[in-house]
Amino acid sequence: YLIYPNPSSGDCNIIPPDNLKFLVNISDNAGSRIFSEESEGDVRLNLSKYPKGYYLITITTQSSIESHKLILI
Repeated sequence: YLIYPNPSSGDCNIIPPDNLKFLVNISDNAGSRIFSEESEGDVRLNLSKYPKGYYLITITTQSSIESHKLILI
């Protein structure tokens, strides 16, 4: 999965390698989930209402789980 821009000022894109259904969860530095969405294509997020810092993006498919760090600046 391509996640850009990173670091980000709030807008973030998640581009999957294929059109399989996936679940996106975003958690803050304390581990609280701030976002969750199922998708089968590109995801565009606006996270500008959240404080600057580190966030964890977890992408779950039927066969895998990936984690990525996102930095909001």
